[in-house]
Amino acid sequence: MDKKVFRPLRNEAKALLITICVCAFLGVLATFDLSEHHRAWRRAETWTEEQRRVASAEDAGSMRPLILAALINNTLIVALSSAGILILGISVASDSGSGLSAVKVLTWTILSLGILLVLLVLLYRLRLGSRFVLKGPIYDYNLRFQPPLVFALGGYPLATLGLTFNRVLRNRTGSSTKNKG
Repeated sequence: MDKKVFRPLRNEAKALLITICVCAFLGVLATFDLSEHHRAWRRAETWTEEQRRVASAEDAGSMRPLILAALINNTLIVALSSAGILILGISVASDSGSGLSAVKVLTWTILSLGILLVLLVLLYRLRLGSRFVLKGPIYDYNLRFQPPLVFALGGYPLATLGLTFNRVLRNRTGSSTKNKG
């Protein structure tokens, strides 16, 4: 009974859980600002040509799909993170090694989507250029990145580095104990 699947992998399961929870948290943080940017460009598409020219939103038709892709990617991160937490919990409760393998793949998929989100948002920021406000006919839309989005954009690469570092350390200590035995 003491040869359970998760006894030797306890640290790995913890690292996966922490990483998935961090990604879920970062995804929720990024959602607020990304949805505001999407809302601004969706509104800008409905403006007349004169209103778009005044607001510097002539490219609303191409900016909206870019921010929408980032928002969809972010939604996938949150959904997959929730699924990963659920699968990991069930795997630990049922002592299932196959569930842990699925969570490993899911975690690396989530981190890859996080890096893709960072790239999409950086491309969006480059396309925005010096525009920080869309002067709409009724409301002005702030296009500055808010601190939660900036935190999320920095968090995904750090989470990827953290899990990679954990994996390297685990492999290094695992190989050194094999050589001693």
